[in-house]
Amino acid sequence: MTDLERVVASAHDFRELRLVAALQAGRTKLPAELQAEALRLVGAEGAAPLARLGFEYEADSREQREALLDALVRWQAQAADVHAPNDHRKAAQIVVRTCEGLLAQFS
Repeated sequence: MTDLERVVASAHDFRELRLVAALQAGRTKLPAELQAEALRLVGAEGAAPLARLGFEYEADSREQREALLDALVRWQAQAADVHAPNDHRKAAQIVVRTCEGLLAQFS
């Protein structure tokens, strides 16, 4: 990993932590089902891909990749929703970046 890649990755890690804190403190609000998924995907329940995806069993790479693609499409729609509040869209953008980063691990 190059120095630039490390900086970008650590910056996103910080954004994930800030999002977890904002969601848990109520400073950023999402509908309940989205909030639970956002928290899980950004690592509030564990950093391993299986934990982030909510698998309670050893899902294979194909299952994980499919789950990530589903989540990515769902969160891209949230990030692009012009009717959603700004903090909602910003939170969704962080989740999108998380999904993209996780997907890169399966390429």
